[in-house]
Amino acid sequence: VEVPLGFEYLDRFRGKAVLEVGNVLSHYESGGHTVLDKYERAPGIVNEDIVGYQPANPFDLVLSISTLEHIGFDDDAPGGSGEKILAAIGACRALLAPGGLFVFTVPLGYNPDLDQLIADNALGADREWFLKRSGPRDWREGSRAKAVGATYGRPYPYANALLIAEYDGAN
Repeated sequence: VEVPLGFEYLDRFRGKAVLEVGNVLSHYESGGHTVLDKYERAPGIVNEDIVGYQPANPFDLVLSISTLEHIGFDDDAPGGSGEKILAAIGACRALLAPGGLFVFTVPLGYNPDLDQLIADNALGADREWFLKRSGPRDWREGSRAKAVGATYGRPYPYANALLIAEYDGAN
């Protein structure tokens, strides 16, 4: 469900400066945008950590699909992931052009530190939506309370609840 959402944002920002944090969408279709991925090696991908990334120009859209949950959790970074995820969110927001948009999606139930940030409403998003899986291919919008506590991988494979978060760039 996240991939079509990602492409919807790319369509909205076609012809503008776009950064994708985590190489996800190019596995489905060539997007013609900048892709930053610390670990995945492929032609055209910038292999840097988002926290230290300093491009020459800001972006109208910074988009991350199912990537932030991995930061500090199943990478080589020592320590807990909560602070690292918040630092990555701050770094993404800092890359926005005036009036730009930062959007990310993450599964709930995968990373306990991220789940706690979500439960505590500590991510500071301007807008958030939660999707909860009610069947193998059926997703429905729901509340934070219904999404928090979802189990990753059960009852359906992979994500059973998602967060979609948006942050506005300064004007």
